[in-house]
Amino acid sequence: MKYAAIIVGLALSLPVIAQSGGDEASAWKALNAAIPSNTFEANGRITRDTRRTDSEVLKAVEKALPKTRGTSAEPVALYYHGSYLFRADRFQEALNVFEDMKKRFPDHGLCKSAPKHSSLVDDAIADCRSEMAIRAKYKIVRLPHAVLNDKIKAIFHTSLGDFEAQFYTNVAPKTVANFKKLIEEGLYNDTYFHRVWSFRRIVGGSPNTKNRDRRDDDQGTLSYDLPLELSDALQTAGAISMVGLGNGRASGCMFTICVHDQPQLNNTAAVFGRVTKGLEIVRLISQQRTDDDNNPYDHVMLRSVEWIE
Repeated sequence: MKYAAIIVGLALSLPVIAQSGGDEASAWKALNAAIPSNTFEANGRITRDTRRTDSEVLKAVEKALPKTRGTSAEPVALYYHGSYLFRADRFQEALNVFEDMKKRFPDHGLCKSAPKHSSLVDDAIADCRSEMAIRAKYKIVRLPHAVLNDKIKAIFHTSLGDFEAQFYTNVAPKTVANFKKLIEEGLYNDTYFHRVWSFRRIVGGSPNTKNRDRRDDDQGTLSYDLPLELSDALQTAGAISMVGLGNGRASGCMFTICVHDQPQLNNTAAVFGRVTKGLEIVRLISQQRTDDDNNPYDHVMLRSVEWIE
């Protein structure tokens, strides 16, 4: 949604533009309490408060709306209302809110377009209509929500140190079960990470690395592959996924671990686990000197993997 990014900017600016008058101050205070807050980290990154779900924020905004009527906070509150209706897939209701805004507040900064640029509300209206047209033609299926299972974990013992991972058993049961089986069979023992991209990702799990012949490392597959168990778990730092093969299938044994966010991998490989301890070890593995095929000259060994539950 093109206009969604403005929510962060609005959330940062609301305390600054709050008015001092009685009704105005109460209106802005109510709206500030309803919307997610943001924090600034030392590295300059803005972190959005995710302690509340979108549906909880929507309810809070709807509760604050009556307090903003007739104040300068009203158009901003309506914009938030429409935005969170959109996030809830309630596109017709969101469209009604944005079109009402356009009629009632044509000169407001959210509604007024600039030369060669449409307004944020115009973009929102276009996005609502676009989504409604898509939904009328295609069936949209939401990916399931991934939750790490804190009852099980795996400890990876490498020549540079250990790291730990937990797994999304609720959304990738077949992938996790297969990974557990291979660990218990010792398939990963004394293999090495045969592809690394500095500060991006590493690839391991090829049984062919045991023969120490670099030329066939990528050919280390099993007699089967796996279904692509997609969920809303993203390819962010620490994400573990089986190497994608295309056509909705994944490698039966080779896996990728993200060192930093790798959005280009989303929906091409299913995330089934996440590094929960020792990501700095994964980062060190990614920094090894490599040849032109990203195969390290000095291989980092995966001595063994320990499954604990």
